[in-house]
Amino acid sequence: MKKKVIRLTESDVERLVKKIISEVGGYDDPNVMGLHYGNITKTINHVFTSIIDMVNKLNVVLAQKDSVTEEEKQFIVGSLDGLSLAIEECLSIFKKLSNEITENELRREILKLIPVMRTFKKKIRTLLVFGHEMPYSEFRLKVGLISKDLVDYIMDSNILDVISKTDQRFLNRFKNL
Repeated sequence: MKKKVIRLTESDVERLVKKIISEVGGYDDPNVMGLHYGNITKTINHVFTSIIDMVNKLNVVLAQKDSVTEEEKQFIVGSLDGLSLAIEECLSIFKKLSNEITENELRREILKLIPVMRTFKKKIRTLLVFGHEMPYSEFRLKVGLISKDLVDYIMDSNILDVISKTDQRFLNRFKNL
């Protein structure tokens, strides 16, 4: 098979490159941007939802009795440990996402949340270390306060509003294309 030599002008090359880019899509492609941003917000929402669900399950056990068996106390300790791990995962995800987020307001909110989540993690870890020495009533009170403060902080933070506003901004931006 004989190879053919094809001559292309600069405008031919330019047209071909534009066609390839439009077919493949780049980061400026609205579909690519929307998909990427959607994955980021889904991840953030999932992290907060799982933390709030864990706290709610923990609060159900705490509200049931004024005293618990050793098995129930181990469940509470295990739940606190799981909450600590979820916060650690949250911090890891936020650290990764903070470099990928292009919307300044969302980036600012995530950077504000990181030290607060670290503080909650330290409080939980401290309670896990010293909780076995406390009477159950004191332990229950401290667990309840930490979990309430954590959920209150998540709900009161601007992060959920910022995600909603940014989602709307992206929708409006893409609707006009």
